[in-house]
Amino acid sequence: MITLCFITDILKALYWNSKEADVLAYGLLFLWVYGVDMKKYILKRALIAIPTFLGITVIVYFLMSLAPGSPLDAFLKAPGITEEELLRIKESLGLDKPVYVQYYNWLANILNGNFGYSFSGERQVIKLIADRLPATLLLAGTSLLLSLIIAIPLGILAAIRWKKPEDY
Repeated sequence: MITLCFITDILKALYWNSKEADVLAYGLLFLWVYGVDMKKYILKRALIAIPTFLGITVIVYFLMSLAPGSPLDAFLKAPGITEEELLRIKESLGLDKPVYVQYYNWLANILNGNFGYSFSGERQVIKLIADRLPATLLLAGTSLLLSLIIAIPLGILAAIRWKKPEDY
């Protein structure tokens, strides 16, 4: 409780309105008291994500296998390709196996970090992802920061002005 009083004093020094400091201090107290339950909750949600990921990948993979066309369509456009070469390419890509075997091989490769080869980019997929990752992280980080800058003050305002017009 001494720590909570110290935090309240710091928050009162930062905020002129002591009600804001009290709201923040009680929020921190809530997190401190219920922190163990929150860790369990987060762990449980993270474990639920595993079968969710598997379920989504199974559905998407099987729906994509039902879609018209094939990865071999790119090779069909090549002039002078023979039927034997197409069969060899189909076998090397594993497209001659049942869909569930293809899915298992794909999932095993993904879990081992082998994302395959892009025929359109003519490079390994992991390298294509690595090239675009910095811009993606910058965009995601900027949007997260902007949303926090907007959401936290609005949340504090809603907590302070509870059941007043500003809360709605």
